[in-house]
Amino acid sequence: MKVNKEVYRFVSPQTTGELRLSAAEGKAVEELAPADRLTVLYILSRDKDEAVKKAATKSFEEFLGQPLLQALEGDLDPAILKKAAEACEDNEAALTMIALNEKTDDQTLLKLASTGPSAVLDALILRKEWIAKTPSILETIDGNPLTGELQLSAVKRILAGDEEEGPEEEEAGTAGIEKMEEDLDSLKLHERIQRMTMGAKVKFAMMGNKEARELLIRESNKVIQQSVLRNPRVTEDEILKLTATKGTSDELLRQISKSKDWLKNYQIKSALVTNPKTPLNISMRLMAQLNEKDLASLSRSKNISSVLSSTARKALELKKKR
Repeated sequence: MKVNKEVYRFVSPQTTGELRLSAAEGKAVEELAPADRLTVLYILSRDKDEAVKKAATKSFEEFLGQPLLQALEGDLDPAILKKAAEACEDNEAALTMIALNEKTDDQTLLKLASTGPSAVLDALILRKEWIAKTPSILETIDGNPLTGELQLSAVKRILAGDEEEGPEEEEAGTAGIEKMEEDLDSLKLHERIQRMTMGAKVKFAMMGNKEARELLIRESNKVIQQSVLRNPRVTEDEILKLTATKGTSDELLRQISKSKDWLKNYQIKSALVTNPKTPLNISMRLMAQLNEKDLASLSRSKNISSVLSSTARKALELKKKR
């Protein structure tokens, strides 16, 4: 398995046992990208040292939430994706990301087809080229008790070489992204999204245009919301609108605050501090980077935490003394 330099320093033969154990426990790898962290844990879960192996296996299985979904979207070795699928058998969002990852091997995809819930099956149906070259998929997906008639019909249509999408496939949430963007006005797009399953929504959130992003960011499901943030076409104006909106969830604001690129925009940084939904520790950290005018405004605000406003007053006093 080929790994980059960041991963290699934790798993190389020259790495000390102490550092390997710390990495296996998840302590030494916190600053790595999610995909790199998962790779380190996978490799160390096969370590000769029993303590390292046990700790890494435990950390791998407990690697949850948004970092896991970000990792599963990355360029991972097929063996890691296979192990993740086994560890996340009850995690629909994680299984959906594994189904969508182009590096996932045939064996794992067939396993997902035979056991996966509806959202995972819809994600697999998006992979038309793979289905077309995998005749056994029809028998596999037909044997899954969770497969619906529309999903089975979509698979049969792909295997038959019928490239035109019928109404049944559209209702199953597998219509092409480009077709949606080109042919649908906002009302029709809203209706289509309402009929899509989670797997299709996740992929559309990461690929869709501005209209799609505006609709999907309002979804109650956190995985779908956060997938919008990973869309490469998201603009700073969209992020600023999110940070300035009081209805934006604290989890979304937390994710936005982790982006160094977005925090280069002073308006986004300021909006994060003043949004009452932003976790206090994040607001406190970013507040130190605001100018005197904004600190003065914060010190008088009644719409934020009293702790934050009083801290702003103290920070303003210190700036004036300097």
